[in-house]
Amino acid sequence: ICAEARQLDDELVTTSVSKGIGASSVSIHPDAAVQQIRADVQKCLATGASAYSNKLPESFKVELRFKHHDDAYRGSFYPGASLKDASTVRFESSDYMEIMKFFLFMLS
Repeated sequence: ICAEARQLDDELVTTSVSKGIGASSVSIHPDAAVQQIRADVQKCLATGASAYSNKLPESFKVELRFKHHDDAYRGSFYPGASLKDASTVRFESSDYMEIMKFFLFMLS
């Protein structure tokens, strides 16, 4: 996961503490994990937050398709949301926090 995330943003600092193998994982010792995470956090803090900030788009458009149409109908009552079709809820906003609240409401 860390390698995939770094492909999206080469400035991203990640800390690998386990490796997935099939349906299981192999992890480093918890004390070593904490030590490495702290070291990577210090590296990030020393660089400054502006190096890691990405500009958000001016607006967002979200469509969620549900397996059961009654879940979509329920979700369409979220303020500003609408039914695109019987199984799909649409929501648009220029406020990222509104998008996050929409996901919280819809996926809870």
